[in-house]
Amino acid sequence: MQRGLGGFPHERLHQDIEQVIIFLKPTRLAGVFENQFTERNLSFRYRVIRIWECDPQPLLTTPGLLPLAVLAQAEVPETLLSQVAAKIDRN
Repeated sequence: MQRGLGGFPHERLHQDIEQVIIFLKPTRLAGVFENQFTERNLSFRYRVIRIWECDPQPLLTTPGLLPLAVLAQAEVPETLLSQVAAKIDRN
């Protein structure tokens, strides 16, 4: 975007830009535990979310996030899946 047209979006909105990577499946790859990528003249910092470590309750409160809820941490995954299915049926 050209500066003459109002600046960059994050400047107009006065908000920081946060990069996020969401890992959906458990893995032992080292990259799952890194929050920065650097290559030559390129460097990115980002927040890492490992969905299998997340509490499913916040995901259950937003219909658009229900598919992610079944991948979240659960003592009994079948119960969590039933909760998600019931919420989808109600919407």
